[in-house]
Amino acid sequence: MKKIKKYIFLLLLLVLTLFPLQTQANYTQPKFSVSNRVVRVGVFDSSGFWNLSGSTVMGGYAYDYLMAISNYTGWKYEFVSTTLSDAITMLQAGKIDVVMGLQQTPKRLEILSYPTNNIGTECGVVITSKTNTTFAYNDYEALDGKKIGCLKDNVYSYQHFPDYCKSKKINCDLIEYDTESDMMKALNSGKVDALLTVDISDFEDNKIVLKFHAAPIYCATSKGNTEIIEGIDYALDNIQLDLPSFGAETYAKYYGQQNTDLSLTRDELNYLALRTTPIKVALPENRHPYAYMDETKKWKGIIPMAELLEQKFKIPAKLTNDANAAAVGEMQYGAAKGMK
Repeated sequence: MKKIKKYIFLLLLLVLTLFPLQTQANYTQPKFSVSNRVVRVGVFDSSGFWNLSGSTVMGGYAYDYLMAISNYTGWKYEFVSTTLSDAITMLQAGKIDVVMGLQQTPKRLEILSYPTNNIGTECGVVITSKTNTTFAYNDYEALDGKKIGCLKDNVYSYQHFPDYCKSKKINCDLIEYDTESDMMKALNSGKVDALLTVDISDFEDNKIVLKFHAAPIYCATSKGNTEIIEGIDYALDNIQLDLPSFGAETYAKYYGQQNTDLSLTRDELNYLALRTTPIKVALPENRHPYAYMDETKKWKGIIPMAELLEQKFKIPAKLTNDANAAAVGEMQYGAAKGMK
């Protein structure tokens, strides 16, 4: 019995001795550990994604991600102001090290390298002026024959939007611009009817009339740049572990309260045009301080919901509590239909 215990002890000791050695042998120290590494980043005009003052980076969604990445890699950054099109060319030539916010496409995968982890998702949008009544939300037929301003070398300009138009059997005249500022000038001057961009852009005084094709975006680098790839993946892995809400919070910080206005579908616009009675808005009656009923059963709160709707839709609005609205809904459309 003593010999058996002795053999078991020796076997366990051997396993415990070999296991950490095997772990150490399989572990590869990442190549990004040099903390004084200067990473050259291509920066282009994209409000919200890159917040610029002239050529100086003041913040933005991409900037915050880079700062978070540097906490794990020790990288310092040199920002190179350029256009999106030129940034991709410079990245391919090795003149810069990183371009933020690029989707993967077969064409780009031939000339660029991407990490495994992404930094979020974007989707294509078509926007126009709030005062433009030609377009309704998702009214793609209204886009037929229109002039649409777009960004040169943006994947939505040369791939996703043309594919969308083909699927809907519509034709649009796409006019390319080097910067978002040039696009906005073209829209404001009437040179184009609408703009093709992405939802991670902040355009004031405009409304979204079409949303399509969501896809992940990445920190791309030049082909075969394993040092940058390993560093980005290592950092993004740790950001996900240590700060699981970082992506959502960063998105909310820059895009959570976008000034892009709400658009209505053609059916919704027609419905409002024909309606002669006030819109009834259901609200909980005890959500202090946002919306609540006082002792006299009058609506109070810091959000003037009825007034906002009246301003938006140019039709009277009336508040009701959600319990009453639910009862009315059941009587008109649900299990209580036909009951009084």
